[in-house]
Amino acid sequence: PCDRPRVIESLRGVEVVDVAAGGAHSACITASGELYTWGKGRYGRLGHGDSEDQLKPKLVDALQGHRVIDMACGSGDAQTLCLTDDDMVWSWGDGDYGKLGRGGSDGCKVPM
Repeated sequence: PCDRPRVIESLRGVEVVDVAAGGAHSACITASGELYTWGKGRYGRLGHGDSEDQLKPKLVDALQGHRVIDMACGSGDAQTLCLTDDDMVWSWGDGDYGKLGRGGSDGCKVPM
């Protein structure tokens, strides 16, 4: 049973500078600008190219080579957005109602 907050062991030793939590998934940014996501993978909201749930933080490989400086997890909805240090906004997950900001309702399972 979990009766108190616990450390996320897989992030022990990683310098995390920011965290975000949505209704069914979470994310964190490291000091080196890497983005990790975990939780419910439906609609590709985790950015790993699939819809698989992740029980532990997993690096978003599609953003390697970019330095993430901010992120947001949709609360109750299935999208994630991030900002990189080159002023680019990336979005992925469920695209209903145009919430990914790409001028349509198509979803995406990796950051674009």
